[in-house]
Amino acid sequence: MSLLVGFAAAWPAAAADRDDPFRLNPLELKRGSTGATEWLVEVEIDGDRTDMLVACRVTPEGLLLAAEDARRIGVSGITVPGGVLLRAGAPGWRLDRANGVLIVTTADRVQQIDLGAPAQPQATGRVRPVVAVIADYDLNLIADRDGVRPAGLVAGRLARGPSALDTGWAITAGPGGGTRLARLDTSFSTFWPDRTLGIRIGDFISRPGPATRALRLAGVQFGTRFNVAPDLITRPVAELSGSVAVASTLDLLLNDRRVRRDQVSGNYALSRVPLVPGRNRIDVALTDVTGRQVIETQRVYSLSDALAAGRTDFSIEAGLIRRGYGFRNPRYRGAAANMVVRHGLSDRITGEINAQLAGDFASIGGVGHLTVGGLGALSLGTQASRSARGGRTRSGAAFTAAFESIGPVVSGRIAARHTSGDYADLARSAGDPQPEAFVVGTVDFDLGRLGAIDLQVAERSGPGIRRLDDAPPRNSRGVSIGYRQTLARRMSLYVRADGRRDAGWRFSAMAGLSAAFGPRTTVSASVLAAQGGTLATAGVYQGDTAAGEWGYAVQAVTGGVDAAEVAVARRWHGVRGEAGLRLVEGTAQGRVNARGTVVFADGSAFATASSHGGIAILRTSSPTAVRVMHEGRPAGEASARRPAMIANVPAFVRSRFEIDPVSIPPDAVVRQAGVVASVPDRGVIAVDLAVERYVAARLALRDADGNPIPPGTALYAFPSGARYRVGFDGELEINAALADAELRVRHGPSTCFVALDGRANPVADTPAVRTCHPRIADTGGSGPR
Repeated sequence: MSLLVGFAAAWPAAAADRDDPFRLNPLELKRGSTGATEWLVEVEIDGDRTDMLVACRVTPEGLLLAAEDARRIGVSGITVPGGVLLRAGAPGWRLDRANGVLIVTTADRVQQIDLGAPAQPQATGRVRPVVAVIADYDLNLIADRDGVRPAGLVAGRLARGPSALDTGWAITAGPGGGTRLARLDTSFSTFWPDRTLGIRIGDFISRPGPATRALRLAGVQFGTRFNVAPDLITRPVAELSGSVAVASTLDLLLNDRRVRRDQVSGNYALSRVPLVPGRNRIDVALTDVTGRQVIETQRVYSLSDALAAGRTDFSIEAGLIRRGYGFRNPRYRGAAANMVVRHGLSDRITGEINAQLAGDFASIGGVGHLTVGGLGALSLGTQASRSARGGRTRSGAAFTAAFESIGPVVSGRIAARHTSGDYADLARSAGDPQPEAFVVGTVDFDLGRLGAIDLQVAERSGPGIRRLDDAPPRNSRGVSIGYRQTLARRMSLYVRADGRRDAGWRFSAMAGLSAAFGPRTTVSASVLAAQGGTLATAGVYQGDTAAGEWGYAVQAVTGGVDAAEVAVARRWHGVRGEAGLRLVEGTAQGRVNARGTVVFADGSAFATASSHGGIAILRTSSPTAVRVMHEGRPAGEASARRPAMIANVPAFVRSRFEIDPVSIPPDAVVRQAGVVASVPDRGVIAVDLAVERYVAARLALRDADGNPIPPGTALYAFPSGARYRVGFDGELEINAALADAELRVRHGPSTCFVALDGRANPVADTPAVRTCHPRIADTGGSGPR
């Protein structure tokens, strides 16, 4: 899609406009995604992480950088329109996509190979994957008039890097008061972040299609894993390009909010213009140096699950159908296969294909998602099935259609599915009810200070999902309307009315009020009125979110059922405990709960009250504890013998781990205060942060002829491997605490050596003068003394 802005309308005289040196040339606004992928990455030079962030574009030919960024980080490549291209496979650079880091090796680093025996690596921060055992538990002990019985869930994981072996078990009371274990899931999984692919072997839930349902399989699941690369943009994006005759100011507004301001001149391009799901209004304002301004508006619709042109998302699965999940002896029946493939045909159209296959069953279908201008998105699909049940062949089809339009004030969606013949999906062939046909419509109104209203109307036919009490009727209609309003800063009102028609109409209405007192305490009350009676509920709740906090819940229910419950919780660093008492119609039940996570990794054991996302273990080389931080917030203390564990790290998101400089001892130095790394979901990494003793010593170097070594010359200390550079004053400062034997210097076309002995002591006023000698003979020594 492109848009040409007619600036001639602002200046009718076309000839005069062509001669105007301040004219604004037409711009082009398009939605699109080229074959390149854009990244915002950090830069690591010769093993040292810098504070620089550079934008780059990954193309089939290599990595494209802006010319200024390439100069700053010291890389050279081929000059092309748009910047500097680093050829794929060329020495001197590597892109770590998993952690979003551009790793650069400079010429000085390469020359180190020529300086003699390889030096020991310099102590800096590093990240390494470790083998970890993670055990999650949620255990209950329940006491009532029937006795005391256990219940709960336990899960174990053996993980290293992107690979993990998982298992989960349920604990229930067995016959005669014993304890029974039921296996829930067991699987091995791994992924490849550079390719956003992953595989799972074992128990998993299949991926449903537009007209099919998910079910549990035991086998192999292989497909894309976009979640392992949060920086990867898979949806179509808006790109803005144009040209101006003179330097101008460009203001980009999205839905009446300015999101970017740039100074542009000549040809310019703005990529990755942010879009929110739903209707977007993009206003582009160009103002030249004379103050003349032209504003152009474009409306674009963004579908949340659309794919950019050329992008593919898929899942291929095969295995045995699993039934009886949660029971002690699950059943595995016939083999089955499922495949879902989604592909961005263009920036407006995303196609999807779904195929299912079992012994006596086959199904195939597809759906297309189309954005309709800036108004909304339309989806149309069909699925056909063929199966053999009851001694005869049965066939049928399902047709799906949906349209959505999401906006800041009014949003709506309507979806329908119609089935014909004996249509079935893989879940039906495994014993689930027949897929139902339905028409559902929703409308939402966000009225700002007046509140929000939502309305839903639905009609369903078919057996639907079985319930435990009775089978639902084949046809039902329903309507629901709700209202939400914020009465005060911390007080909310919600009202909802529902009606459902089965054999006859049934109506219900609910009203509730909630108020927050402080950051953790909430008071709520609600009333539910239905044809069966009225139910009133009131409660006071205080959550516990940090170690050392107490939480509680007091709730009472009256009406059709009289019940009351009191619970008290306490959160420690390693576990969360809770005790509660429930009274229902005169029957009491007590409960004690303990939940948390235990981690064994990197030779240490840790415990935490809650664990989601990833886990990082921080260890320093300091003999005394120093404070470590995660994203600028204190996260504990770590030393060489006692590491610190940081739980709940956002998975696959680059996070910064560092040492608090205030806690560093006076005679120590940190060469790299922190590192940036990403942690796999439910995975563990070890972060080593180097703290070393530092004794400053000043040196002034001369060559064999007595001339000063030029400023900027690189030096390497052996055996520590420490790297130094000669300063502009001809001096350098080294760490005498490392007790290095010599310095190796690249001086002109040759290498010379500086002996370090007892004279390399701290000098307060004047530097110690040293001479750099060529090594006469390799006798195993360190050159001339």
